[in-house]
Amino acid sequence: MYGNFILWTPDIFAQTQNTFVDTIDPDVLSVAQERYDLPGESVQQSCGFEANSQNFLVDDMLLKRLCGNTSVIAYQLALYGYLRAKGIATPAIIMNNENTCLTMHNETLWLAMEYIDGHFYAGTCEEIEALIDMMPRLFHLLHDYSSLPPEGFPSRPIITTPYIQRSDYALFGSELQSMLRRAMTDIVSLSEHVCQVSQAWLSTISLVHIDLHPRNLLWSDKKLYLLDFDSLQLQPSVIAYNFGVYKMLRRCVSDGIAWRHYVTRLFTDGMIPRDPLAAQAEILLRLRSILDASSPGNLSVWQQLIPVHLRGLYEAPMLLGDAICATS
Repeated sequence: MYGNFILWTPDIFAQTQNTFVDTIDPDVLSVAQERYDLPGESVQQSCGFEANSQNFLVDDMLLKRLCGNTSVIAYQLALYGYLRAKGIATPAIIMNNENTCLTMHNETLWLAMEYIDGHFYAGTCEEIEALIDMMPRLFHLLHDYSSLPPEGFPSRPIITTPYIQRSDYALFGSELQSMLRRAMTDIVSLSEHVCQVSQAWLSTISLVHIDLHPRNLLWSDKKLYLLDFDSLQLQPSVIAYNFGVYKMLRRCVSDGIAWRHYVTRLFTDGMIPRDPLAAQAEILLRLRSILDASSPGNLSVWQQLIPVHLRGLYEAPMLLGDAICATS
């Protein structure tokens, strides 16, 4: 128990199996048959905890329904290919029958990738060793990528304004309301602290993977595969890296695995400093985004992550260093 919160309990990121269910989606079937010459005998949709999943398993191919700027997506895919060529394991892109990687069908953009049979990162010692080899290399490669992003390329925001408390937390239900009230002093205090130092982080803005967590790494054939190519965005590397280390090593603490030497090894090369506050800043940004997007009768689809983020505000500084915010 810490700050009235029970920490290190397994959360939804501890689910290591991807789940697909049969679906009838004429667009998916049409794209698979007309553009990839597949029979489409089996069409299933990913139904994990991701509220916005648009991933479909068609026969043995993963078909993704995309949204966004085409030039941005093309740049991200080129970056993904560059990482693959440099030894970062990623699913292969499958060309359509016109030999292009992106498919426009009924005004919707589609992408096909190989389906890799494996499980999401579970934090075993073997997987952690692979992570320690991969994660610093990934950030070095992204930092050194020479091609400039196109206009409109996404840049992850950072917190620059204090948090203004609301009076309607009851809309989240009694349990979440209670959790938010217990943590509110720390949320406000931490927001102020982040605002004071956020400008210093801007000097570390780089191409990064903004969402390294256990369900964006797949373990198969003794390799870690990097998923979620559209999380290749601009962000201060100190924030992305520290957040990623926390999310990837949290399972060690939860499972009772000695973890301190793993943290040390992930920061050995000195490229990015260990900064607990940077990890908290990203967690706080995610929490505030959910709260700001919710209103009576229109709750965020991500509200299920509120407890995860609240615990993260306390867990991240324990894993990465000294706590920044006071306990409730």
